Amino acid sequence: MNPISHNNLFKMLKRKLKMSALVLFIAGSVFAGNRDRSGQAGAGELLLNPWARSSGLFGLNAANVSGIEAMKCNIAGLSKTKKTEIGLAHTRYLAGTGMSISNLGIAQNLGDVGVLGVNIMSFGFGDIPITTENSPEGGIGNYKPSFLNMSVGLGHTFSKNMSAGLNVTYVNEAISNIRASALGFDAGVQYTSGKRDNLHLGITLRNVGTNLRFSGDGFSFNGSSPDFAKELTVQSRSEKFSLPSQLNIAIAYDFYLDEKSASGGGDEAS
Repeated sequence: MNPISHNNLFKMLKRKLKMSALVLFIAGSVFAGNRDRSGQAGAGELLLNPWARSSGLFGLNAANVSGIEAMKCNIAGLSKTKKTEIGLAHTRYLAGTGMSISNLGIAQNLGDVGVLGVNIMSFGFGDIPITTENSPEGGIGNYKPSFLNMSVGLGHTFSKNMSAGLNVTYVNEAISNIRASALGFDAGVQYTSGKRDNLHLGITLRNVGTNLRFSGDGFSFNGSSPDFAKELTVQSRSEKFSLPSQLNIAIAYDFYLDEKSASGGGDEAS
């Protein structure tokens, strides 16, 4: 057995340190937002992905996602659209509840400007019985909540190894007599490195924007003055709530084995 030279030993230690640093980086936890408001964010539908492929991977492909799916994962991947891409998706959400998600996405390559994408996602809740204090069992009709998200995004390739994107989403939640709306912003970056461009890094910050606050006639009710001399219309106040902001960091590495490739990915979200 040949003795290990100092140079070879140094290279081995350096390689192990790099691997250890990579493992620590992937396993690290990142917290975003105000911890005092944890669990108080609304508009949870912004965290749902209607596309089967990237949803099945739970966002693990944020480092190398491409096309219209990138608008719900990492907007930077939108820049990889070659020409025109159109996608439709329909999901039965929580089977047996009557809830569903419908989604339409369109992406168009605009040349040097980048790739423009439009995504519309709506939720169906079926018929929900109306209940009141006087009719707690219902029987007085049904109502249908309306949840609609409309997004416009732009992805641009800055170099062979780097692309970025920006996405704006209009959020609207409503029933017949109250509604709330807000604007959310997403930003993402994808970076490729390695001898064969097989190391991919993706970072995206999603759902940072304005607060929602419900308003409408549903917060009004008839009351009486303190002396019961006259009837008054009383307006209840509603509390504002923030969007579910999320920071996502993903790493993917392509292994080339006998001219066949396999991809492994890691993801950290908060």
